[in-house]
Amino acid sequence: RPLLALLPGSRRAEVARLAEPMVAAGSGLLREHPSWQLGLPVANPGCDALLAPQLSANPALRTLDGRATELLAAADLAIVASGTATLEAALVGVPMLVAYRLSPLTYWLVQRFKLLKSRWFSLPNALAGRELVPELAQDAVTGEGLLKALTGLASDPKAQQRQREGFAVLREQLGGNAADRAARAVLAACTQ
Repeated sequence: RPLLALLPGSRRAEVARLAEPMVAAGSGLLREHPSWQLGLPVANPGCDALLAPQLSANPALRTLDGRATELLAAADLAIVASGTATLEAALVGVPMLVAYRLSPLTYWLVQRFKLLKSRWFSLPNALAGRELVPELAQDAVTGEGLLKALTGLASDPKAQQRQREGFAVLREQLGGNAADRAARAVLAACTQ
């Protein structure tokens, strides 16, 4: 059975903003395609209480305690919070959507003071210098918005293959010391 990995982040604020729309999108995919499975890694014990409403309302959702890498390695598709997990998903080779939602105040500050220096907020896109993966941010990060993007990706094997090919190029560029090279590339992209 195909597996959708949902990675809403590891910090409580991220999980609070992203878990509900991610789980809603995953549940929508299950309604349309009942053969899919949903997996969600619980990054730390503090996130358990935040996830309780989603878990009780979605019995098909399986949790794994802190085993994001294993989940990504087994996944067919993923919805991932922007951050290092997007690079991890790319290095594993799982096609994904990237979601990020800042607090309203932080978002206002970022916009007002033009704090975002890169065109992209996901590491795979920033490292590639082009869009490899779809990015959804702020008001687009709803259950409906994520589901629309997810069903588009799930039904488009060519788009999935393009992502995998882009990820293979990233793996080759990053070589054996991927973390160090990725950090340098991101710093370079952020200072442009």
